[in-house]
Amino acid sequence: MSRAVVARSIVAVVSVLALAACDVLKPAPDPRYPRQSAGCDVVTFPDGPKVIADNLGSVRAECDARTTDEECLRQLEDEVCKLGGDVAWGVPAKPKEIGGGQKVLEARAAHTHISGTGARFKSP
Repeated sequence: MSRAVVARSIVAVVSVLALAACDVLKPAPDPRYPRQSAGCDVVTFPDGPKVIADNLGSVRAECDARTTDEECLRQLEDEVCKLGGDVAWGVPAKPKEIGGGQKVLEARAAHTHISGTGARFKSP
């Protein structure tokens, strides 16, 4: 076998392993808070949540120029719903322009804490 063939084989194997690791390293959904349908009720906060909440992870909505800021926010809230959340915190007032007519909103998803179910978070 030539060195080029061996090198291509190694690159292919490493690439497959890296892609598999990305899926494996995602945090598991919190079983206390099952996935909700798009359009679920989500309370947003520009800073930390003003309620005791369990963090579920990061959420992101990428929107194009035709999408209004309100629609982009709803897309972000729908990502919170997918994680089983009812709270989005760290939500900026407006989406960030990322070029090419694209804009993005990023925040943290959480669910209002259910008493007696583990870790809690409350902003100061």
